[in-house]
Amino acid sequence: MCVKAGIDLILMPGDETEAIDAVEKAVKNGDINEELINNSVKKILSVKNKLGLFENKFTSFEDSYNKIHTPEALMLSQQIADESVTLVKDEQNLLPLKNISQGKFALVIISEGGEADNTSYLLNKSTDYLPEIEVNPPDYKDYDLVIISVFAKVRFGTGKISISEENVRRIRNIISQNKNTVAVSFGNPYLIREFTDVSSYICLYGDSDVSINAALKAITGKIPFRGKLPVSLNDEYKYGWSIIK
Repeated sequence: MCVKAGIDLILMPGDETEAIDAVEKAVKNGDINEELINNSVKKILSVKNKLGLFENKFTSFEDSYNKIHTPEALMLSQQIADESVTLVKDEQNLLPLKNISQGKFALVIISEGGEADNTSYLLNKSTDYLPEIEVNPPDYKDYDLVIISVFAKVRFGTGKISISEENVRRIRNIISQNKNTVAVSFGNPYLIREFTDVSSYICLYGDSDVSINAALKAITGKIPFRGKLPVSLNDEYKYGWSIIK
């Protein structure tokens, strides 16, 4: 249980009443020390008091945005994204890219839809790093490298951590045409389970601007790959796994 592991706040539980009842039951059974709950409550109340939320419980969206969206916050966000780019697999030593000015590259964008993603930012930003890159070409045989970017999130309560069969078949078809293929997952690290024969696999843990920036910088050698898996993907790629280079 996450509370037993030490978190202070359960965000968006599937059923609030069930979550509360489960914590209460665990305390009564002795599975969770009541002092742990008390300490969490004290920390939460202390932060609220520090932020003045007891005196002013409401704020405007504009004020919140201006306080959060600062140059310092953006720099920190980019730093976190840069340090979290995780190279899970690189069998043919494709990364970082070499001879970028002379290479022929293709970019494939796959989005599961259902919610807003950031594919347009990737489209606009990719040419800053790979000026001659071609997007979603009809075939992939003649490219030095194919980058498959997958925008898909793990959705709570769906029981699904994969992508559609149609997109799985599409990715496998691309890999069969060109072994020099890099799959980049924006938001769902588990996708490699569906195409284990991909030569290289990179994990980002979201599809924000900073995550896309970090992916492009790492692929082109502007920053090193330094991230480590925060979860186990299968028996081969387990929690803490990484290729640092």
